[in-house]
Amino acid sequence: YDALGDEKRLRVERARAVGRDVDLDEIEAQVQEQIASVRDNVQGLERTLGDLRRDEESLESKIEKRRAELERAEKRLSALRQVRPAYMDEYDQLEAGMDEMYDAYVEKRRNLDYLEWQLREMSADEDAAREEKERE
Repeated sequence: YDALGDEKRLRVERARAVGRDVDLDEIEAQVQEQIASVRDNVQGLERTLGDLRRDEESLESKIEKRRAELERAEKRLSALRQVRPAYMDEYDQLEAGMDEMYDAYVEKRRNLDYLEWQLREMSADEDAAREEKERE
């Protein structure tokens, strides 16, 4: 409905366009110019697309290399985690020996503390007996 309101204006423009002298050479030159412009634009877009495809291939190859490096590193890490160092057997033996020595030390220390306590008790008893004798 709104387009009908513009009909008067459009009728005048149509009449002016039809009434004008049309220079076919000029129109053909403009069309050729537009075609050349579009071709240049298409060529530019094709170059850009080619560059993007090369970039994509380059990035994909880099990603694949990194994945391969990561896989190798993970395999190496798992292999290293499974390997027991050569010194660990000796370490385990020394640790077992130290445990035995520590147990013996604790037992001897406990016995020494008990004997020192008994010695103090006996000394206190002897001192008490001597004092009692002296009082008599």
